Amino acid sequence: MAVLGSVGAALYSRHLVLPAEMAADQAAVARETLGAALDAASRLPTIQSEALVNSARDAFLAGFQAAHAVGGVVLVLTAAAFAWVTIRGAGAATPTQACLTRE
Repeated sequence: MAVLGSVGAALYSRHLVLPAEMAADQAAVARETLGAALDAASRLPTIQSEALVNSARDAFLAGFQAAHAVGGVVLVLTAAAFAWVTIRGAGAATPTQACLTRE
């Protein structure tokens, strides 16, 4: 789960477009979380605020979708590995069968 959160957070930061008029300290905070970006947007003039809100939403969705894609790939690979191990082991004798054949 932590890996998926890290993927989402990294992509959020990468996709977020900040207004040029934002102070550097506000920009740094806005890059951390969606909530921080929305809070920073509330202190900007309307046009910049709307641009930041839209950018933050789009960046969050990009990160969210990527995290879900990574999670889906991990799930499919885990299921494939489990199926492979299960099918491969189906032909092997169990310990009980091995004991019975020795008698």
